Order: sequence, then C-alpha cells, then structure tokens
Amino acid sequence: MNVILERLFKEYKISEKDKYEIRSMYNFLSSEKKQKLIDNFDKIYWDIELLKEERYIEQENTFWRAMVSVEDRINNLNEIKSMIEWNEDIYHMVDVDM
Repeated sequence: MNVILERLFKEYKISEKDKYEIRSMYNFLSSEKKQKLIDNFDKIYWDIELLKEERYIEQENTFWRAMVSVEDRINNLNEIKSMIEWNEDIYHMVDVDM
C-alpha cells in the first residue's frame, strides 16, 4: 500500500470505513490518477466533509419536517375526536329530551 496515502489517512483521521473505501478505489486507479488523488487529497477530503455536512443538515431537516407533519396529524385527529365527542353529547342531549 502507498505509504503517503497511509500518512494522509492518519493526518486527516480518516475512519476505517472510509479508509477501506478509498483503498478499494485507489487499487483500481491508473498510476497517474493515483498520484492525482494523493496530490489533491486535501481538496477531496474537504469536499467529502462538506457533502457529509450537507447530508446531515438534510437529514435533520427531513426529520423535523416529519415531526411537524406527525404533530399536525395528531392535532387534526384530536380536533376530529373533539367534534365527534361534541356531536355525541348533542345526540345524547336530544335523545334525553325526547
């Protein structure tokens, strides 16, 4: 394995999972592209970190949109339940009066 690549992994504290994926891709690259990967590792690393951050933000947004949707549905069900209970009360009042 490339010693420089391993040094970069340590320098950037790359996770074992990411190391495995990078090594897998690295092995299929031509010599020229391997060198480009090493030369541009800093940029690649920060691009990946940016993508991870964007993914995290999108997941958070999706989670909170789902929570609001669930809350809205619960509120709607509670309103329907209240209307049904009100209608039942009216029905019993009318039934008792007869």
